[in-house]
Amino acid sequence: MSAPTTMGSCDRPRNCLLGVTLRHFTAEDMKLSLKWFGDDEVTVTTPNDSFQSEGEAQRYFATNIAGHPWYRLICVDGEPAGAIYLTLNKGAHRVRGDVSYILAKEYWGKGVMTEANALAVKAGFTEFGLHRIQAYTLPTNIGSQRVLEKCGFQREGLLRNFVRLRGKLSDVFVFAICRDDQNVDESGQ
Repeated sequence: MSAPTTMGSCDRPRNCLLGVTLRHFTAEDMKLSLKWFGDDEVTVTTPNDSFQSEGEAQRYFATNIAGHPWYRLICVDGEPAGAIYLTLNKGAHRVRGDVSYILAKEYWGKGVMTEANALAVKAGFTEFGLHRIQAYTLPTNIGSQRVLEKCGFQREGLLRNFVRLRGKLSDVFVFAICRDDQNVDESGQ
């Protein structure tokens, strides 16, 4: 999957200067994913501990990525840099989904995740017909909050004691963007 020439709703130049693309994850990619999934500084804001081996990464792929409807590898100029995925709700709640992401620290602060998130939002609205996409971030994760805000997400509130990280309950902010915010019609256009 190649990146489109526009970035959707993100507040930055609309020409994909960074060469950010998203593609399907493969089992072979898991060895490379250790640069983000295996880095304690990167995984500190995620519910998973860092992977200590390629075997752990392969088990994660088999359990969580293989068969997932929309789990993508983020590439910068063809090089794997992170992952992003949409979790789709079921039944009557199928109108919304959650976006989650992780990025190798060498790409932090360079606009990579802003572009990747814009592509994920576009896919959520156009490929899946979602009406709402939400994300959760720790109050201390300012970088992630900036990514979401640049892509048109609005902070809707604080969810107290929402997630357990490293054995401790943590609050999270919930951010969301709605199809109506994007002027996307029912066909996804």
